[in-house]
Amino acid sequence: MKRHMVAILTCALFSLPACSQQHLEVGDWCIPQEFVSPANSVSNNLNDENFDEAPGDLATLYFEADYVSDRVDGYKAQVEVAEGLMLTQALHVNLHGHKRDLSSSNNVEYRSFLDSTELVTADPKNSSEWNLYHQPTTGAMSFWGVCHDNFQGGYTCMRTLQDERASLTYNLEKPNLKVYKEVDEFLARHLTSWMCSSR
Repeated sequence: MKRHMVAILTCALFSLPACSQQHLEVGDWCIPQEFVSPANSVSNNLNDENFDEAPGDLATLYFEADYVSDRVDGYKAQVEVAEGLMLTQALHVNLHGHKRDLSSSNNVEYRSFLDSTELVTADPKNSSEWNLYHQPTTGAMSFWGVCHDNFQGGYTCMRTLQDERASLTYNLEKPNLKVYKEVDEFLARHLTSWMCSSR
């Protein structure tokens, strides 16, 4: 929240015109500037061939690691991704203004990927990349995301979360994978509270 406090103090002291716009309006959402990643400035360079933006991408959100860990039980603000190497787990979330096909195939054999979760994969254990699917006790199986081996005893996963209005993608390291449902709920709560119609 330090960035938010700095922004407030800067506005109060200097009365900057830019401070009057406290939200970024994208799609159905009015996103507070404190959660908007600086990466969104790329949208101002769409005519520059050095910048690319995928069609339908609305915004990149940013949540500081401590902000997430304070609100998601079990989320680790720092994790060891290799021996002696700690990585801060800020959450970068891409908000896409379109739904994706998250269907799965019924013609392959799946195995459990991680104990105490409903995540399964059809890829072999010795693979360096795994397509993961969510297999609930009841209901249809759906695509969850992709994990990549970091060759240091861990892996990084890109979660694809389908919302009624859009889809989200974000990364999780292995130590935080077991709380992905809580992270999903954390993001859903924020998106609901950011609906422009609710302001």
